[in-house]
Amino acid sequence: MNTTDIKRLFILFLTVFLITLTNISAQVVYVNINDPVYSFLDRLNVKGFISLDSEVKPFTRAYIGSKLLELKEKSYQLGKIENEELIWHLREYREELSLDDVGKRIVLYRYSDKKFNLSLSPIAGYGLTNFAGKSGHTRTIGLKTSISYSDWFGGQLNMSDNGQFGDNVDRIKLLTQERGREPISVSNGIEFSDVRTQINFSADWASLSFNKDYQEWGNAYFGNLILSDKAPSYPNFRIELKPVKWLRFYYTFGWIHSGIIDSSSIINFSNSAGENGTFEQFINKYHVANMLTVSPWDFVDFSFGNSIIFAGNFRPEMMLPFNFFKYMDRDVGKKSQQDGNGQLFFEAVVRYPQKFKFYSTFFLDVTEIRNILDGDFWNTWFGFTVGGKHTGFILDDLDITLEYTRVNPWVYEHKLDLTNYKHLNYSLGHWIGQNADQLRIQFNYQLLRGLKSELYVESFRKGKLGDVLSEAYQDKEVEPFLYGERRTETKIGFNAVYEPIHELFIRLNYKYSDINDELISRTPDFMLGSNHSFGVSVVYGIP
Repeated sequence: MNTTDIKRLFILFLTVFLITLTNISAQVVYVNINDPVYSFLDRLNVKGFISLDSEVKPFTRAYIGSKLLELKEKSYQLGKIENEELIWHLREYREELSLDDVGKRIVLYRYSDKKFNLSLSPIAGYGLTNFAGKSGHTRTIGLKTSISYSDWFGGQLNMSDNGQFGDNVDRIKLLTQERGREPISVSNGIEFSDVRTQINFSADWASLSFNKDYQEWGNAYFGNLILSDKAPSYPNFRIELKPVKWLRFYYTFGWIHSGIIDSSSIINFSNSAGENGTFEQFINKYHVANMLTVSPWDFVDFSFGNSIIFAGNFRPEMMLPFNFFKYMDRDVGKKSQQDGNGQLFFEAVVRYPQKFKFYSTFFLDVTEIRNILDGDFWNTWFGFTVGGKHTGFILDDLDITLEYTRVNPWVYEHKLDLTNYKHLNYSLGHWIGQNADQLRIQFNYQLLRGLKSELYVESFRKGKLGDVLSEAYQDKEVEPFLYGERRTETKIGFNAVYEPIHELFIRLNYKYSDINDELISRTPDFMLGSNHSFGVSVVYGIP
C-alpha cells in the first residue's frame, strides 16, 4: 500500500466519523497527562465521590469538565483543601462550562465566542541541579496554543526547545522514569525539542484523534506495562468509543521509529559541487493496540486487549479497530516473512472499600498454549504489576501508594530487533524494561491549596539482556529471573511543588541513591555508588 492509499483510507475513516456527528459534546482537546487535574480527580475517585475512566489517559477537556461539575454538586462533602482545589480547577474550565460563579484565570491571550475558542500561552523554565557534587542547569522555552470550533472539533500545538547542561547530565535516560529523548549533543550537555500536536473530532459517545502526543494505558502510578510515556511522542491515530457507562473501547495506530536503515532505499548522489553523498531511509515500523473495558459495578473495572508491532509495508488489516492483531500474521498469509510481535494484556481495578484502590496488570508478550499444556514455558514471557492506594491515611490529606512490578526476561524484545516493543530504543511499556523489578512505597501529602509533597522509597533491580535470537528462540533457554550481570538501585526521595498561579510551578527535590552495576557502561559513572542529588526549578506552561 503506497502513501496515496494510506491517505485515502484515513480520509474514509474521517468522513464516516463526521457523518455520525449528530449528537455533539463539549470541547474535544486532550489535556497533558502530567496536568495536576489528573491526580485531583484520581484521588476523589478513590474516595468514592466520582467514577473515572482511569484506564487510558489523556482525558479531553470535555470529560474533565464533566467530572468537575459532578464534584461541584458534591462540594459540601469535600474537605477544605479539596474544595479550594476544585474551585482552582473550575477556573481553568470556566468558559466551556459557562460558569459565572468562579473567577477567571490569567492567560496570555484568549478569544472566545459561542462557537470559536482560541488560546495562546508561553512556555518557559529554568532549573538548577546538583548530583554528587556535580552541578548543572536546565532551560526550556516554547509556546502552546489550542483551538476549538463549535462542540465537535479541537486542536492543539505545544512546542518547546529544551536543554540540560553540566557535568551531571544523563544523556541516554534508559534506566530512569524520566522521558526518553532524541537529543543533540552540545559541548556541555544536550538539547532536544518536544513537539506535541493534535486534531480531534467528537460525537456524543465517540471521539477520533490524530496526534503526536503522549498516552498511558493502565492504572499504575510509577510506570505502566501496556503503554507509558517513557518513549518520545510519536504520531498516532486514536479512537475512543463509550456507548454506555459500563463499556469502553480504545484503539490506537502509531508510526514509530525502527532505527534500522532500509538498505534497498539507499541512493548515492553527487551535488553541483561534485561532492558525493548518500540518501538513506529507515524501515517503517508500526504499533497497533486495542482494549475493551467493562465496569459491571461503579467500583470495578476489567480491561483486556491486544497489540502488535509490525514493520515494512503498511498493512491495511491493522487499521480495523475490532481485531485480534497477532492472528493477522497467519490469517492473511504473511507467516514468518512479515512476522509481527504480538502481545496480550489484562487489567483489574477494584475501588473498595471506600478510600482504597487495588489494581493489577498482566502483560503477556509471547506464549503458545500447546507448550504450556505440555509443561514447557520457554516461550512464555510475561510481566505484571500489583498495587494499592489508600487516601486519607492517618491524616485527611495524606495518601499512601504501594506498587510492585516484575518484568521477566525477554519481555518487550523480539527475535527481530526491527519489531521489538520500542520506539527510538525506548520501551513503549514499563521503563524498567525486561528482566527487572521495581518496588516503591510513596506518601503524598497536601498542606495547602497548590502545595503538594511526596516522600518515597524505591528498590529497582535489573539483570542483563542476552542475545534474544540464539538464547530465547534457537536454544530455547529458560533463564532465571535477574540472570546475568545485575544492577541494583535503592532510592529515598522527597519532591515538593507549589502552583501559586495557574501553570506556574515551583519545584524542589532531593534524592539519595545507591547504585551498583556489574555491567560496565550500562550506568553513567557519575551515578554509581551512594550519592545525594538536589534540584530546584521554576517552570511556566509545562506541568
